[in-house]
Amino acid sequence: MAPDPLETCAKFLPGFDPDLLEYISEGLVEDGVLVSKEGAIEFAAPMLEEHCDGDDAAAEALVVKIWEALAGGGGDGAALKVAADEEPTVRKLESAVAMGAGFEEEEKVETKQKGGLQLYDEDSAKSAKLKQQKEKEAAKLAEKKAADVHKITQEIMDLNLDLEKARETAASTKASQGCAPLSAIDVKTFQLPNPGGGPDLLEDASCVLVPGHRYGLIGRNGKGKSTLLRHLAARRVPGFLPSMSVYYVHQEVTLTKEQEELTPVALVLHADVERRMLLEEQVQLAKADGVQEAERLAQVESRLEAIGAARAEERAEELLKNLGFSAAFRARPMKALSGGWRVRT
Repeated sequence: MAPDPLETCAKFLPGFDPDLLEYISEGLVEDGVLVSKEGAIEFAAPMLEEHCDGDDAAAEALVVKIWEALAGGGGDGAALKVAADEEPTVRKLESAVAMGAGFEEEEKVETKQKGGLQLYDEDSAKSAKLKQQKEKEAAKLAEKKAADVHKITQEIMDLNLDLEKARETAASTKASQGCAPLSAIDVKTFQLPNPGGGPDLLEDASCVLVPGHRYGLIGRNGKGKSTLLRHLAARRVPGFLPSMSVYYVHQEVTLTKEQEELTPVALVLHADVERRMLLEEQVQLAKADGVQEAERLAQVESRLEAIGAARAEERAEELLKNLGFSAAFRARPMKALSGGWRVRT
C-alpha cells in the first residue's frame, strides 16, 4: 500500500500545525502523483525554514527526506508514482495562430562571430527565449505559493488569538455571572472555510449537541476534523454560550516568543486562564481602597482558594513528572525542548 502523504509528513514534522501540514501534503502529492524532487523542494522548503530555525539547507534536507519516504514507499515496497518532466506534445491547430502575437518585448538572439560575419544562431535564440519564459513562470508560481503560505499562517495566528480570547471570556463570565444551566447546544447553520483555500469544507452545516452524550468525528485525513473542532472552540461557530468552557487539545504546540522563554511548569500554570486572570485582578484590587473593591477582593480570594491556586505549581510539577519530565527538563525553557516534549506540555 502506498504511503499516506499526510501521515508521512506528520512523521517527519511532529508538532507541526495540522492545517499547514495538510497544505504541504496536498502540494507534494496531486491526484496520487508525487511531484518531482526539485518541485517538492521549491514548494515546501520555504514553509519549513522557521521549523528549522531559519536554516535553508536543513529545510531542503528535510523536504528531501519526506520526498524519498513517499517515493520509496512503505516496507511492502509500494510507492507513489513520481511525476515525470512534461514533454511538449504536437497537435493540429483548429485555426491559424499569429506566432508573434503577445510578445512585445524585444527578442534577444545569440550570434556567432565567424570569418568577420555575424551568424544567427536560431537554436540558441530559441533556448534562451524558452529559458526566460520558464523563469518568469517559476517566479510567478513562487510568488503565489509564498502568498498562500502567508495567508494560511495569518489565518492560524488569528484562530489562535480567537481561541485564547474565548477561553478568557469564558473564565471572566463564569467568575462574574456564574455558570449557565447545562442545556443542549444548538449549532445553527454555518460554513467551515478551507484553511488551504478552495471550496468550503462544510456548507450549510448544523447540529445539536445533547448533554450526557459523547460524539466523535469520523473522516479521512485532511477532511477538516481538526479545523472544525478549532472553530468550535474559538466560537467561530454559533450556539455556544460565552460562559461555556471548551477544552481543545492541540495536536501541535504553537508558542509565542514570550511562551518559548517559559519553563514547562510556568507554561502549564499560564494555561490555567481562570487562575491567571484572578491573580491579576487580585493584584489590582489590592491597590484600591474602595468598599466595592474590598468586597470584590474577598470574592476573588475566595475563588482562588476554591480552585486550589496556592497548590497549582506543586500540581503542575507532579503532572509533568508523571509525563516523564526530569528535573533538568522541567528547568529548561520551552524553546530548548523538541517537538515531542512540547506536545506533552
